[in-house]
Amino acid sequence: MTTDLSYYRRRASEERTAALNSRDPRVRRVHAQMAERYEERVRGMTAHHEQLFVPMTENA
Repeated sequence: MTTDLSYYRRRASEERTAALNSRDPRVRRVHAQMAERYEERVRGMTAHHEQLFVPMTENA
């Protein structure tokens, strides 16, 4: 999973950079949308991982 998260984080960053460097507002918008999709994937994977690995507490 770490590899997948790293990939999606890297791709989101690359798309954000491409958006910032694009002169055409339409191209900028597409890159920003793609970055958001990658970031949504990261958030979803992270939330899923956190649900699977909730720390157990001891009953006192």
